[in-house]
Amino acid sequence: MKNLYTDISALKTASAGKKLGGMFGRAVGADTGGIGKSESHIDFKLFPTGSTVATLNTSATGKEEGDEASVGAALEREGQAVTAAVRKH
Repeated sequence: MKNLYTDISALKTASAGKKLGGMFGRAVGADTGGIGKSESHIDFKLFPTGSTVATLNTSATGKEEGDEASVGAALEREGQAVTAAVRKH
């Protein structure tokens, strides 16, 4: 059995300046490219139960349209890394 610890260490939302530029862009008829990209960064560690030594200690990032999609993408990458580590050990 394993224990997984996950920390969302950073979440950069689309800037207000980008959003304002998007409104201005729409006013002049330019393509604004949507709501803007958010970027998330998560750190995670995988420990065997009862151990203080991590078998996996890494991070993942996601950059998608919107906060939830960004975090979701990073968590998906975390899941892939954890699955590979569990199969390996």
